Amino acid sequence: LNQRLDALEAAFARERRTTAHIAHELRTPIAELRSLTEVALQFPDDVELARQSLEQGHEAAVHMSTLVEAVLRLARARRPEEAADPERLDLAARVDAAWGGLRAAAEERRQTLDADLPARSVAYADPEAVSALLANLLGNAVRHAPPGSAVRVTAGCAPGRVVLDVANPCTDLDDGDLDRLAEPFWRKDPARADSELGGLGLALARAWAEAAGVDLTFTLADGAFVASLHLPATPDAA
Repeated sequence: LNQRLDALEAAFARERRTTAHIAHELRTPIAELRSLTEVALQFPDDVELARQSLEQGHEAAVHMSTLVEAVLRLARARRPEEAADPERLDLAARVDAAWGGLRAAAEERRQTLDADLPARSVAYADPEAVSALLANLLGNAVRHAPPGSAVRVTAGCAPGRVVLDVANPCTDLDDGDLDRLAEPFWRKDPARADSELGGLGLALARAWAEAAGVDLTFTLADGAFVASLHLPATPDAA
């Protein structure tokens, strides 16, 4: 009972922090948008000022829209009723498909995919959730791995499970950070924002994993950050 209560207290604390972070993230663009409109209204005949205000206001609105969309994705991923029935998944094909959507960004950063997956790497899980998970984890690797490095994907076996590891070089994390990586809006470096996912990258990954019944763990090994997916290897395990 004490363990249940401790878990509930921790969950409520996380929700309070998330709410506070959302308010903080929205406060800056809202204040910027308000300031821009107030200045533009004071000088209605200044065409150049009006144009600049519209451009900067649009950027602020896009930032807010990105944040709201990320929060909505997080909420949808946490709904267990939206999880699909487990299906047989070819993990090599899923990894290739996820990397295909990231290839342009990876090439711009001179990054490559080093995938070492047995030809018969098969798991049973929610296909949409696994695809979202892989796109999320590979995207995180592309965003945070050094330019010119390789993102490595390997597969292994555990009792009743297939363990899929997504690893990328990493020098700015320590073991004390691992428990906070999937906390919404947590950043090791506050100046390093995830504009695409609104600061919810690995929080979304954790939510998708929970919805799909997949264990997701984070470790540091040999100078690399490793995200491990523990996927059911049989229909019964799923």
